Amino acid sequence: MRARERYEQHVLDLCEQYEISIYWIERSNGAVEGHAIIDADEINISPIRGPVSYAVALHEIGHIRGKHQRSWRVLVRERWAWRWAVGNAIEWTKPMERCMKKSLAWYEQNHRWTKTNPWPEQKPLTVF
Repeated sequence: MRARERYEQHVLDLCEQYEISIYWIERSNGAVEGHAIIDADEINISPIRGPVSYAVALHEIGHIRGKHQRSWRVLVRERWAWRWAVGNAIEWTKPMERCMKKSLAWYEQNHRWTKTNPWPEQKPLTVF
């Protein structure tokens, strides 16, 4: 069995084991994409074509199965979903590692809730 087939079967097996619904999404430009809906036990992922799409799929499963996925800190959720992916992968390759590091670096640089309190300051409530 080729690596792509093993990766795909592993994702299917995990989703069956944990009763996670999979919806396949395909971008016209071929970009790998993923999203988890925790409350619905659902992942939306690109077809598994290689190590990167496999890593992204595991990461999305990690958003459902991993620790700290209810944290209000995005970076906490992202780190723990990646930790789950690494710990549950058949193998962890250099392309998978680069994908993870690139993703985490993006969140560290761009997500405003990673460094500050996500709750905006509230003006005192005025009661008449």
